[in-house]
Amino acid sequence: MGPVAARADRRWSANSGRGRRKRKESLRRTQEFARLFLLPGVAHCGGGAGPDTVEGDALDPLVQCVEHGIAPDQIIAHKVTGA
Repeated sequence: MGPVAARADRRWSANSGRGRRKRKESLRRTQEFARLFLLPGVAHCGGGAGPDTVEGDALDPLVQCVEHGIAPDQIIAHKVTGA
């Protein structure tokens, strides 16, 4: 379980200066090695109304990042309908 914060607490706020600085630093450090690309409208294992097919080889951006230090700025996906 992760941390829990009472959102209406008047003495301590999850948005307090110290907490905000810590979150910003954590985000900065995480962004040095991780990227998150979301596929809106796509179910857990594919399908759904959103773009569920990644353009090209889906593993190539990961290989480029891990083996060559070249992180992708974007991952292009599209919806394939009918056959």
